[in-house]
Amino acid sequence: MNWKRLFSIALLAAPSAFAQGLELGASGGFNYAPNLSVTETSTTASVGIGRGGVVGAYLGEDRYRYFGGELRYLYGFGDLRASSASGNTSVSFGRHIHLVTFDILAYLRPPESRVHPFLALGGGAEVLDGTGAESAAQPLGNFVALTHTRETLGVGDVGVGFKIALSRHLRFRIEAHD
Repeated sequence: MNWKRLFSIALLAAPSAFAQGLELGASGGFNYAPNLSVTETSTTASVGIGRGGVVGAYLGEDRYRYFGGELRYLYGFGDLRASSASGNTSVSFGRHIHLVTFDILAYLRPPESRVHPFLALGGGAEVLDGTGAESAAQPLGNFVALTHTRETLGVGDVGVGFKIALSRHLRFRIEAHD
C-alpha cells in the first residue's frame, strides 16, 4: 500500500498541564481511508483499509505567541478489506496502525482568546501491522495478500481545528487531520 490517506477526526477532551505552556492530552475518534480499485485482466476488486477506531495521546508546547508544536501518538484498529466488484466475494483481515508525528501549529488568534483556532502541518512515521488469521487459500488472493506483515511508511499530515478554554487548566479540542 504505497499510497493511502489516513483521515482522522479526533474529538479531544484534554486536561492541560500549563507548566510554561506544556499541554498533555488524550484523543479518540475514528479513521477513514478510501478504497482503491484494482483490475486484473477483466476482473476488478476494491481493496483498502476499513473504518476503525483511533486512540492516542499528545504532548505540546506553545513557546511563541502564534506558533506551537505537538508530538502525537495514535493507535488505530480495524480491518483490511477486499471485495470483488460484483460484491459476490469479500475478505477482511485485522490490522493495527501506530502513527507517530510531530506537528507545527499556527494559531489564528492570540493565546488569550477563549476559542483558539489553529492550522497544523507535520510529518512522522506509520507502522501498519496485519493481525488477522492467515489462510493458504485466501479469497481474492490474486488482488491482495492479507498476511501477518508489518509495513513502515513515512507520512505527512495537515490539519485544522480549534481549542476552547473551559477553565485555566482544561481545554476541549476538535480537529481533523489528513
